[in-house]
Amino acid sequence: MSASRFLATWGVAALIVSGSSAATTQHKGTAASAAPRRAAPSPPLVSDPAVRYGRLANGMRYALRHNATPATGASFLLRIGAGSLNEQDDQRGLAHFIEHMVFNGSRHVPEGEYAQMLERYGLAFGADVNAYTTQDETVYMLELPETDAKVVDTALLLFRELAGETTMADDAIDRERGVVLSEERARSSPSFRAQVAQLDFSARGQLLTRRLPIGDVDIIRKAKRDRFLRFYHAYYRPENAIFVAVGNFDPAAMEAKLKARFGDWRGVGPAGAKPKLGAVAPRVAEAEIFTESGAPSGLELSWNDAPDLTPDSSAKRRKDMIEQLGLNVFNRRLAKLAVTDYPPFTSASASHSTLLKSLSRMEIEARFEAGKWSAALTTVEQERRRLVDYGITQRELDREITELRQQLRSGVAGETTRSSSSLASQILGAMAQDKAFTTPVDALARFDGYTRGLDAAQVNGVLKTLFRGQGPLLHLTGPEPIAGGNAAVLEAYEAASKLAVAAPPVVAYKPWSYTSFGQPGHVVERTRIADLGVTFVRFDNGVRLTVRPSATTRNSIQVGVRIGGGLRDLPKDKPSPGWIIQPGLIEGGLGRLTAAEIDDALVGKQYGAGVGIGENAFVLSGRTQPDDLATQMQVLAAYVTDPAFRPDGVVRMKAHAAEQDQQRQTSSSGVLSFELIKLLHPGDRRFGLPPLQDRLAMGIDDVRATLAPLKTGPIEVVMVGDVTVEDAIRRTAETFGALPPRPQAPLLPSPPRMSLPDPAAQPITLVHLGRKDQGTALALWPTNDYFADYQETLAIGVMTSVLELRLLDEFREKQGLTYSPKTLRDSSKVFPGFGYTAASVEVPADKSGAFFAGMAAIARSLRETPPSQDEFDRAVRPALESSRQYRETNDYWAQALAGAQTDPRRIEVIRQMIPGIQRVTPADVQRVAAKYLRDAAEWRVVVAPAGQNMPPK
Repeated sequence: MSASRFLATWGVAALIVSGSSAATTQHKGTAASAAPRRAAPSPPLVSDPAVRYGRLANGMRYALRHNATPATGASFLLRIGAGSLNEQDDQRGLAHFIEHMVFNGSRHVPEGEYAQMLERYGLAFGADVNAYTTQDETVYMLELPETDAKVVDTALLLFRELAGETTMADDAIDRERGVVLSEERARSSPSFRAQVAQLDFSARGQLLTRRLPIGDVDIIRKAKRDRFLRFYHAYYRPENAIFVAVGNFDPAAMEAKLKARFGDWRGVGPAGAKPKLGAVAPRVAEAEIFTESGAPSGLELSWNDAPDLTPDSSAKRRKDMIEQLGLNVFNRRLAKLAVTDYPPFTSASASHSTLLKSLSRMEIEARFEAGKWSAALTTVEQERRRLVDYGITQRELDREITELRQQLRSGVAGETTRSSSSLASQILGAMAQDKAFTTPVDALARFDGYTRGLDAAQVNGVLKTLFRGQGPLLHLTGPEPIAGGNAAVLEAYEAASKLAVAAPPVVAYKPWSYTSFGQPGHVVERTRIADLGVTFVRFDNGVRLTVRPSATTRNSIQVGVRIGGGLRDLPKDKPSPGWIIQPGLIEGGLGRLTAAEIDDALVGKQYGAGVGIGENAFVLSGRTQPDDLATQMQVLAAYVTDPAFRPDGVVRMKAHAAEQDQQRQTSSSGVLSFELIKLLHPGDRRFGLPPLQDRLAMGIDDVRATLAPLKTGPIEVVMVGDVTVEDAIRRTAETFGALPPRPQAPLLPSPPRMSLPDPAAQPITLVHLGRKDQGTALALWPTNDYFADYQETLAIGVMTSVLELRLLDEFREKQGLTYSPKTLRDSSKVFPGFGYTAASVEVPADKSGAFFAGMAAIARSLRETPPSQDEFDRAVRPALESSRQYRETNDYWAQALAGAQTDPRRIEVIRQMIPGIQRVTPADVQRVAAKYLRDAAEWRVVVAPAGQNMPPK
């Protein structure tokens, strides 16, 4: 089960294009029009005709839709229209607690059987079986790998059980208390408490401030069964439920099954009352400061108003779209200010949303370097008044119209391969908000109708109304107090509001000038691997291209450009600047264009630009669509040939470095994520985030030096998705194939062997500065690298899955010790000898001894006795189904084919993954457990609060 969400909101974008799927894009603006424009009438909303809607006689609503992405399986969602807002004072936290309890025993499914029944059909908790509780809903999710009768009937049975047959036995409640309290501990952080303080300040006097899903710890510890049942019977009722199923099934047949299973569901006792949300309180200009070590430095400037609860309509969506377009212009202005030489803030954005039908909020948020709140506040207020006083220009508006239209067109092109899980979530969201779920085609047609005749004057008229609510309310958070307190913040705001502002300057857009890289290259070698649909190409300059066309995701192409040796070739004795590679290269822009100018020049084009350091290559990456593949390749080639290495992005990252360290130190998980990789690679400074003093000493020259191989190293392009081989060759030939000759990467390069150091006699103890009851314990065993024995690698994977089943059973179900026990596994594809399997839990430090004793018993039992066939199947089947579905994605093929031309083992791994998992036996699991899960090899790590940093006895 997932973490409870902090807040549920409907942003304006969701209201405008409900039912569409949109990719992140950048689009070209058009010239301003001098002719007056006439608004077009709003076209009506048209629901997706492929969705079969209905309502059972008992009041339960449902929506069913056929979809074939992935080719098999389905997504099932069951929404109960009640969350923490529906709780009484003595029930705070029980809506979320009940989300846990429905998996712990019901009338026809004994405690402990829910998960096992699903695992036998290939579903894994977390990945395929999940739930969440917000303030206004509780949603249960099943991702079915197949839609045959047995799987569907079992899923419907289990949903029916949780809907009205949960027993909530006293002993089961008592066991689950520790799990829920563990979740509360794990989620508690300075950032979370800053959010709570901000909500309390902004929504003063309203119920939502007193009804966070995690609830009251004392109630969680002590509430008796009758309080649970009172909430359960009041709100787990058919008239309060929505069922959504999307997948490869016949909707008529699914409807018949649904009626047969849920038709007899009846509510018990009287229905629960609707919550009294409270009125929006009158407010004047007010300020409040939240200070705590580890809290982020940020501000929120907001205005409250009564919520707009008018029904969904085309006219309302048009109004929301006009707001969105205006705010998009505003956000683009703020984003450009954040990348100037001496930025007043490091990020800022504005939004208008309705919170839980309680209040409407217009807000501007900003992050800034610690202590520089005054400059951030002054600039935000000046830019707000510049927007209100002078509005936006027609040129700015036309750009945003083009931007959003291109997103909608991309959604239309990819409509037939939308995933079932995404469709199910969108349909449920629309139904829960009583909104029409429309098609991408309809969304585009309505958008074109909305924007026909739209001019800047109309948008400016709407923008002037957005800041007229109650307020302004100024909320600041940070690790250090502000001199003068709230009064100083108000004084700074008043001073900023009196400063004169001028009209925004007119900016001349520069054209995209990276269209030619020389004479296109010639193919000198071309090999097809027919069984995988993969083509290998080598150009005359030495550049290699690997391409795999795929129809599983329409209108999407993933490109990776691998250059040089990456981490493998960096010096071991020097800290890696990997943490500033992205801002140093990508945000630094190109020689002839800044990052902002690139954004302006390529409006109307969908492309991406990312960079990272892999174990054996520097990797530039992007996602695009077929029409923009040429631009995508030009962008990546331009960053290789003409990077500017402007320092602005690096300066921004360094500005937050100390604060981010402070935030990590306030939780046990943050400390472990920071320190573990360095413990596993002692003395090797390439791995992990460098210490703060090293990061502060770094600059753009370190990025430039590290990325020097981009100019000279061997190049391999990997392209997967909705692309033909010929198009991939042509676009690569025009860009990377046109570069001066590059050396060939060696076949099967052999870096030095790398292995984990011997474990210490006592647990390694790390210290965090958070709550005294927070802690993490980790047990880790060295294994081997990925290719040493691939069949053994697969057996280790199954063994790790068995370990996770036993972790959940022992520490969550039996002991109620922790919320989310987890396993970790890594096996290097580059460094011979390096690999590990690990298990970790969130527990108070004084209970880590119980975890280690339990893990020792689990490891011993697995060494001595193979898992039962049932346990083995429950571990293997989810792994098989996950692997099968992952193979249908572009992400899988981009990762699997990386380096395949120079390392043929990678091709064989692709072929052997599924049959290899199928060959693993229970005896193989016992064998690898006996080989690797040895007591003498076990690492133990404890993360304890300051003052409790002695190893447990």
